[in-house]
Amino acid sequence: MVLAAGASERLGRPKQLVAYRGKPLLRHAVDAALAAGVGPVLVVLGHEAERIAPALAGLGVGIVINGEWRAGLGGSVAAGVRAAAGLEPAVAGVLLLACDQPLVTPELLRSLAAGLAAGAPVAAAGYGGTLGVPAAFERSLFPELLGLDADRGARDVIARHRDRAVSAPFPGGELDIDTAEDVLRFGDATD
Repeated sequence: MVLAAGASERLGRPKQLVAYRGKPLLRHAVDAALAAGVGPVLVVLGHEAERIAPALAGLGVGIVINGEWRAGLGGSVAAGVRAAAGLEPAVAGVLLLACDQPLVTPELLRSLAAGLAAGAPVAAAGYGGTLGVPAAFERSLFPELLGLDADRGARDVIARHRDRAVSAPFPGGELDIDTAEDVLRFGDATD
């Protein structure tokens, strides 16, 4: 599940559409998820969904609209988890991926999915001395993900289950695009 509902207030325009290596940043995340081959891909949109959705045309992903995107990241996680919980056949878990980490790879996502398949309740990317997204959560943790505070992401769920979590190294995982300076930092990022 690619989380892409926010307003990108620090950037001042939808970061989902910032061009990175010739395509929208959101497309990089979705392409990595599709290439990982770990299940159906859902994209949670909210702010300017009608402007952002065309970037996903022809990809065969499910689009979930979070009408409460202003409430924060927890609401987007919940909207996506509700959609994932209703898929048939039933999914064993969910892998959360931010749309603004341009260095994410299909190999990383497959590694996280393998962590769940091996029996860990949480598999999270390790970077910057912490565990974070992308992160995978077994289905038994859906109630916790649905109960997140609206303005918080899944980091609290990762922390609660850290003793049983597995991690996968994510070099550069701390790099994300939030500001105009971040766009400039990625030398080939243009729009």
